[in-house]
Amino acid sequence: MIVLTFNCGIKNDILCNKAKNAFETAGKILSSVLLINTPIQLNASFLDFCTSLGECPNGSGLIILGGATPARTIPLQDDDGLVRLYPQALVKQFQFKQHPSYGPFDIMALFNAGGTNFWFEGDPPMTRNQQDFLYVVLHEIIHGLGFASGWEDYMNDQPKALTPEILITGNDPSEQFKFNGFIESAFDRYLIHIPTGKKISALTGDINKFQKEVGVIFQNDIDFVTKFRNSPQYKIAEEMMSYSTTPNALGFLPRGTTKAIESVVLETRLQPYQTGSSISHVDFKKYNNTSDFLMKFLADHGANLDSLIALHNGNNNVGHNAIIGPNLKLVLETLG
Repeated sequence: MIVLTFNCGIKNDILCNKAKNAFETAGKILSSVLLINTPIQLNASFLDFCTSLGECPNGSGLIILGGATPARTIPLQDDDGLVRLYPQALVKQFQFKQHPSYGPFDIMALFNAGGTNFWFEGDPPMTRNQQDFLYVVLHEIIHGLGFASGWEDYMNDQPKALTPEILITGNDPSEQFKFNGFIESAFDRYLIHIPTGKKISALTGDINKFQKEVGVIFQNDIDFVTKFRNSPQYKIAEEMMSYSTTPNALGFLPRGTTKAIESVVLETRLQPYQTGSSISHVDFKKYNNTSDFLMKFLADHGANLDSLIALHNGNNNVGHNAIIGPNLKLVLETLG
């Protein structure tokens, strides 16, 4: 089951209750579809980002909807010898006899109540500019459960080269720090280059040849970035950027499958690369009109969850649980 701790930061009890009900419904849907043997603790907040966080709409009119992430990730060594970062929510499901100390929450969710155009269950008919809050919440909780790649550009203002997350020891990257290597997320273990069938983890191994030993000291982030850009490994990072912007280049190969054609195709069509959207979603073109539409990068407007499920499943009698399509279920089962 998913246990909800809900915080509402606006003075509108009706809207607060609608948001809370959506989170509770999302928890029930996921609990009924997924095998959860240890309760997952979800901390969800609904507040006005402008008044509470100072994140106000800019001149473009774009408004941040919100999101969810693992509250904590834990490094675990996989049976292929690589250490990867696993969301705490997944680690708890492994039921280790001895486990690391857990934090109080597994997933942190933060959603914007100010200026957004959400539709809630019980509202008047949805307008074409609205988004179903439950849809958005489900999508983001899936990210919080681990549907996210660690491959990003951690060095350039405009993305040019991708690496797994950079591990350092030190509180301030602008000062001297110890480099502990590049580390994948749990999701990244199953990434493949579809045209060749090559596992992306092989690139991680090659990139980690940047330093012959763990614990090399760099004077600051500028020192690190300069040396990495001048290394042979930077070419590998550029190669991964190329994969991330080439259609049908990257896929998630579920456990028990071996052929690239069996992989879940990931989003690599966006030009230029979009941090948070590229790789960490399913291919929009392939899955938009299928029952696996939930984890595309662009959410639907003007249609609530029931109508979307009915549209993509050919009927309206399958219930909310059908929001977890067969490929998404394979991904989640593979992760843990």
